[in-house]
Parts: sequence; C-alpha cells; structure tokens
Amino acid sequence: MVGLGTSAPELLVSTLAATRGQLDLALGNVVGSNVANVTLVLGTAALITPIASRINTVRREGLMMFVALVVLAALLWNLSLSRLEALGLVAGMAVAALLGISWARRDDASGRAPEMVAVAWRGSVRREAFVGAATLAMTVVGADLLVRGASRLAESAGISSAFVGLVIVSVGTSLPELATALLLGVFASFVAFVA
Repeated sequence: MVGLGTSAPELLVSTLAATRGQLDLALGNVVGSNVANVTLVLGTAALITPIASRINTVRREGLMMFVALVVLAALLWNLSLSRLEALGLVAGMAVAALLGISWARRDDASGRAPEMVAVAWRGSVRREAFVGAATLAMTVVGADLLVRGASRLAESAGISSAFVGLVIVSVGTSLPELATALLLGVFASFVAFVA
C-alpha cells in the first residue's frame, strides 16, 4: 500500500505527459524513477541504517521487480508501446499486488511476518477522507506544474524531454519514496521499506 501511495506522483506525471503527447517525458520519468528508487532511495536509506530483510522477501519481490523490468524492456524493444501492451503492464501490476497480498498472508499465518508496532488510531474517517482528497488534489496540481515546467525546460535548454524526464523529473517524483524510506529508517522496520 505504501508503494502504491508513494508512486502516485510518477503515475500522475507520466499520465499527464502522455495525454499531452509528451511520450518521451512520460517514459523518461518511468524509467528514471525506477533507477532513482533503486539507487538514490535505497542507498540513502541504507546510509541511515543497514537494511535487513527476510531472505524470502528479497527473493520474491526482487525477482518480481526484475521480471517487470525485463518485460518492460522487451515491450519497448521496438521503441513503441501499444495500448494492448500497456493493458498487459497494468494487468501485471494487479497480479503483482495480489501476489504480494498472498505472500503477506502466508507469512503472517506461518509466523514469518515481521514484527510490527501497533499504533492506536484516533482519527475520524471523515477527516482522513478529507485529508486524502486534499492530498490527491495537491498531487494532481503539482504533477501538472511539473510536466509544464519540464516541458518548458526541455524546450528552452534545447534538450530532449526524455532526458529531462529521466534525470530531473524522475528524481522529483521519487521524493515521496525517499521521504518514506528516511522515516522508516528512523522510526520503523525496514522490512516494509524493502517490500
């Protein structure tokens, strides 16, 4: 759930860029965000505290990430991505989410799940729904501003929008993952972070 939530900026920026015909920016953001997450986010978090995880988590989810990257590379080999291929990628994400849920339940039932600290929730559903909606609205506005700014930067600097997406936009959209990783590194178990 945390991974899906922190990926909202990448999803929104890439979707907005694609709907505006800036496919290079969208793809650069997707690829660059994955690189930033594996290098910048994981590396920074490991500087704070060594990352420890159960070997099953690393094997399962690392293999799933590797397979996703291989599938994406194979689909992009011809330098295009059809709607049918895109639908396959979305279906792959649904399968990955279901596998993650299944693995977590199995680990929980077998006693292999990581120890988690229970925190009493004292909020109201109405307030949390408002905060969630406001946050989503701000993320949409921020994504729009980022796409517009990145497009202007690429145009005025005379560089490709793919490069801007790969190097600049992707780091910006990876900041939620970085913030989450840093908080988890300081306050919580890194098993959730590695997942």
